[in-house]
Amino acid sequence: MTTDLAQPDIFVRHVPGRRRSFMVGVAVFLALCLTVAVLKIVERQVFGPEETVRSFFAGLAGRDPVAAAAFVVESTTADDGMAAMVGKAYTPPESVRVVDAVIDENRATVAAAYTIRGSEQEILLTLVRNEQATAGLFHGWLITGGAVSQLDVDAGAVDSVTVGGSTVPGRRALVFGAYPGGYEVTLPVHPIWRLDPVTVFAGAGGLPSTATLSPQVQEAAWTAVGKQLRGHLDACAKSAEAAPAGCPFAYSTGYYSLNDLDWRIVKYPLYNVVQDETGSVVVQTIEEGEVAISGTRSYGFYDTAQPFTESVTFSQSGQVIADGKEIVFIPVA
Repeated sequence: MTTDLAQPDIFVRHVPGRRRSFMVGVAVFLALCLTVAVLKIVERQVFGPEETVRSFFAGLAGRDPVAAAAFVVESTTADDGMAAMVGKAYTPPESVRVVDAVIDENRATVAAAYTIRGSEQEILLTLVRNEQATAGLFHGWLITGGAVSQLDVDAGAVDSVTVGGSTVPGRRALVFGAYPGGYEVTLPVHPIWRLDPVTVFAGAGGLPSTATLSPQVQEAAWTAVGKQLRGHLDACAKSAEAAPAGCPFAYSTGYYSLNDLDWRIVKYPLYNVVQDETGSVVVQTIEEGEVAISGTRSYGFYDTAQPFTESVTFSQSGQVIADGKEIVFIPVA
């Protein structure tokens, strides 16, 4: 009887294919980890909340409200919507920089600093992570608060007003939502009124965000009204009637019989051109004028006519309208 005295193999025999599969798995795992890490870095650096804020202000710098609004989901309840940003009528923030950023999972707070008209400003913006991914991989951020402020413009009785380069109907109190910056307020070209431009500011503490318009009469309108007013009074003075029709002055005849009447303007009234509560442009007398009337008068049929001269003070009112480019004064007796 023969006995096999060979020792048993106590080691697992190496299988070449198993080690290779293991190494490939490790390599794939490490590659995935590296890819995820790189993607996270790219998302943080390129699509982070700070970059969203920078892109928002870049849109403002380009005076492009659509580009700026692409990074904002904050809305406005202002009656007149968002203020326009047209050309030089809008002044964007300058020297924009991110001061601080705090990220808490899908929410973030970013403090941004900038200057407006040389005034240092800082605002706090709140953001949320965008649920929609860019390229199917990167989730950016959207501004949900702090980007929109309110502008108030009291247009008074003017027909229309231009804010930020865009003309809107007037005759009311205007309320706009606005991104940070300065917005010029003025009047569109008008034959009667002019207004030195004023600027209201959004996202700028210490700078005015409200404006009450106080338009002035155009020099040409003053000249036109004055010429027509004097012409009207001169025509009235040519009348031989004691009470010229449509004129602001008259002489009370009483029981006298008047003849050979002659009017002469001693002093024209001083006037002002203003808007009344209805928005109409009117002429108001601020200092009365004076006329002299002369002629003869008699009392009764047998009385001898006697010459006389008396003075009469008067006021002149009326309405001013713009007929195209022409200014028309409509007198009211």
